[in-house]
Amino acid sequence: MQFNIFALPALVNSSFWNIFRSNQVRIIGGRDAFKGEFPYQALIKAYRRNESFICGGSVISEWHILTAAHCVADMDVMEIKLGSTVISYQAGVPVFIITPQDLLIHENYDSDFMKNDIALIKLKYSLSFWSERIKPIRLPRLSLQIAPETYDNDIATVTGWGKIHDRAKGAHNILQTARVNIMPFWQCKYYMATMYYKLEDNQICTLYTGSAPCSGDSGGGLVIEEEDGIKTIIGIVSFGLSFCESGNPTVYTSVSAHLPWIEYHTGIKTRI
Repeated sequence: MQFNIFALPALVNSSFWNIFRSNQVRIIGGRDAFKGEFPYQALIKAYRRNESFICGGSVISEWHILTAAHCVADMDVMEIKLGSTVISYQAGVPVFIITPQDLLIHENYDSDFMKNDIALIKLKYSLSFWSERIKPIRLPRLSLQIAPETYDNDIATVTGWGKIHDRAKGAHNILQTARVNIMPFWQCKYYMATMYYKLEDNQICTLYTGSAPCSGDSGGGLVIEEEDGIKTIIGIVSFGLSFCESGNPTVYTSVSAHLPWIEYHTGIKTRI
């Protein structure tokens, strides 16, 4: 059977932060996030011509947000909302206006096969005022960038405003979170080959065990808690196959594999 990729932004209408019909990624089998539980989470609303899309992103420094390239490529303008768990308007919650000049999309991004699906957003104003609601997520160690099986069988967390089941007609207003199992790399590579898709060493998969990303969750982080108890982003939600609840793996862009690119373009000094 030939693979059928669906990327995971959710389509919304043109009114500010309102919800519309979605045909891409979301969190299935998750729960509502608590206020302040994921202070690195960014809500991205990207506009293209007469449409707009919801995606996620992760604050990685006082100037930068990490997301998926397919969330921001060919977009005219974007709104970035930080420090909130809801899509709907809230007084006092910062919203940044982003133009294409503020974007850096990986030079080897392949939109047909979702390779190097990674992008950086440069903010016009520093987030140096860190509050309890807005904080960066830690990047992985540089030494782990060449080992695709590093996170095999780990438990990770995903977050997003995407659909909460395949029949849902739009993004979910409240941020959702779920625990997911990272699929052994060799197993996912074999599985994806049966779907006529070549999984690269710079991609990660999670198993469907009742919880999974769906439309609207694209660009959000795949996060683990390291031995020191600090949350670390290791992946970016990229795409799925067929329907969200089909039982197929979800594929992520590996952050570890792209650390040199991130470090070069942001100046962030990563751990060895």
